[in-house]
This record gives sequence, C-alpha cells and structure tokens, in this order.
Amino acid sequence: MQEKIIVIDIEANGLLDTVTKMHCLVAYDLLTKERTSFYTGQDDFIQCSLDYLSKADVIICHNLLNYDLPLLKKLYGWEPDKKTRIVDTYIQSRTQFPDRRRPFNMIGKGGAHGLDSWGYRVGR
Repeated sequence: MQEKIIVIDIEANGLLDTVTKMHCLVAYDLLTKERTSFYTGQDDFIQCSLDYLSKADVIICHNLLNYDLPLLKKLYGWEPDKKTRIVDTYIQSRTQFPDRRRPFNMIGKGGAHGLDSWGYRVGR
C-alpha cells in the first residue's frame, strides 16, 4: 500500500497568538492528484478536516511547525500521529538557501522565504 502524502494550507482569522477560528483547510494528495477543501459552511468541516489529516502518512506545508500544527493544537487539541512524517517547506527554504534575498519587487513586503516571495518567484 502506498503512503498518503498530502500538501496542505490552512487559512484562519489571525496569527497564532490571536487566532480563534480556522476558515479553511485545503489539501492536495500527491498520489491521487485530488484536491480536497474543507471550509466554513460545510457540515462538521473541522472534524472532517482533522479526520482527513489523521489518515496522512506525510504532511507537507509551508511553515507547518510554527503555525499550522500549533494552530490545530491550540484550537482543536489535534496533533499528528507520532508516525506521521512532517515536511516544512519554510524550514527547507531557510536551510537550503539561508542567504536568499527577497525578489526585487518584494522589498518591504515580507520575508525572502515567505509565501508572498515564493508566489512572486513562481508567477502566482
């Protein structure tokens, strides 16, 4: 049986110190190529999103260790199983390219390893 490897992103109503509500969790399964969205307005979207995450063997996310996982723990008491592998692309970016500069047009708009800078680099 192949591993379930998902890429996720969470949107919420604030930074970790002030967050009180998750608005959505979007996941992309690298094996099946399916995108799954859980969002406010869906029946029991929080529990459904946590159940989905619990089935993952690998969770990939940008800033997963410093935002997304602590948010899930803070708001819902959820943590991944000890066997779940965690891949934080923010840490990978900072480790592999510690001297990366912000894109020229992004000066003053977030860090060199943040999603805004990465979005600019890849044309999104």
